[in-house]
Amino acid sequence: MKMSSNIEKKVLNLIDESKDDIVALMQKLVQIPSYTGNEAEIGEFLVEEVKKFDLDDVRIEQETIGRPNVMARYKGTSGKPSITTYAHYDTVPTGDIAKWTRGPFSGTIEDGKIYGRGVSDHKFPIPPLLFAIKAIKDAGVRLKGDIVFAFVCDEERGGHRGMKHVVDEGHCDTDHLLYSGGGGDGDKMGIAANGRAYYRITVKGHTEHTGRNDQGINAAVKAMKLIARLQELREDVNNRRDKFKSGDFEIEGKGRLSINLVNAFTTGNNVPDLCTVQIDRRFIPQVESFESTLAEVQAIVDKLKKEDPEFDAYVEFVPDRWFYPSVSVIDPVLVEALQKSASKVLGITPEINNAVGGGSSDHGWFNLKYPDRSFVSYGCGRGGNTHTYDEFTTVDGLIDNTKIYALFFMNLLGIA
Repeated sequence: MKMSSNIEKKVLNLIDESKDDIVALMQKLVQIPSYTGNEAEIGEFLVEEVKKFDLDDVRIEQETIGRPNVMARYKGTSGKPSITTYAHYDTVPTGDIAKWTRGPFSGTIEDGKIYGRGVSDHKFPIPPLLFAIKAIKDAGVRLKGDIVFAFVCDEERGGHRGMKHVVDEGHCDTDHLLYSGGGGDGDKMGIAANGRAYYRITVKGHTEHTGRNDQGINAAVKAMKLIARLQELREDVNNRRDKFKSGDFEIEGKGRLSINLVNAFTTGNNVPDLCTVQIDRRFIPQVESFESTLAEVQAIVDKLKKEDPEFDAYVEFVPDRWFYPSVSVIDPVLVEALQKSASKVLGITPEINNAVGGGSSDHGWFNLKYPDRSFVSYGCGRGGNTHTYDEFTTVDGLIDNTKIYALFFMNLLGIA
């Protein structure tokens, strides 16, 4: 059945009528702290909320006890085509709470903005996705295709307990993936993301009592030389711009390197004999790799060893923190369904983003397992301050996203 304008209007009106409920669910999600590794409470809350939407096979899938992933399915009349819709509910810590002007778990609404840790990255898509399918069902519409809902943990550390697990177990075996974004203005859709590697460099020294510190080798002091060289590499990496492709479509990539952890301590009256320096390295698909980025760091360590006989260090790849880089094939059907839906709600037609920033994403696990299947990343929350103080999204963005997702499901999956 071809979708009529009357059906669209009915679905969109139902979403407008649900505005307060959409916002309330967003606030409830933000009010539950869910740092990576501490997702049990929000998973238990969310699985009970999802059951209220009358979806099929609502359940928790987990590789590790206390690290839940909430799964559900909308079953269409034919099951084809099918799409996985995705959001992660783990967050980074708040940082210095005193620097938040509104409580990080308050869900405060001011001037059309909702504040709190995770409200944009990445709890934002959960209410729009659920209320989109609710509006479709309440309007009496049956879809032909299936929707798999995957609300997962562990993304901030690489998704190994979250998206990687549910993909590897076959729970996301669908034709497409929608990575539901939380920020942006809705004018771009993404089809690619950087890879991510964590490297830990351990600098070794020799411990001595503070009173005999001239007989020791201070690992922290030796690490200062390493940090200075890594900063030089950082400047180079952060200025890199290289092209990669999806078919004939060219995308500009951007590398990133950041020193995010330095630790050296034995006790208060001893020279430290170990200092660890950990870096977060985002790398450009098809241009850089785990091997090439590791080689750059190793080259710095090797050079310092030659320059200073007392410098001793080794480099390790940090497990369970890495992302596989991802580049989707471009599926015109998927792209056009999203463009058509967004244009009706926003009055603009989003284009495929021809530039990738410094971030990375765990949709790489879907891309790794199903390289010939398409995914797209999209959201128009108009949010900001992700991973820092006063993170926010907008109420209008929540409602607009709900409408776009509802129309998108109908356009892509078809009406029975």
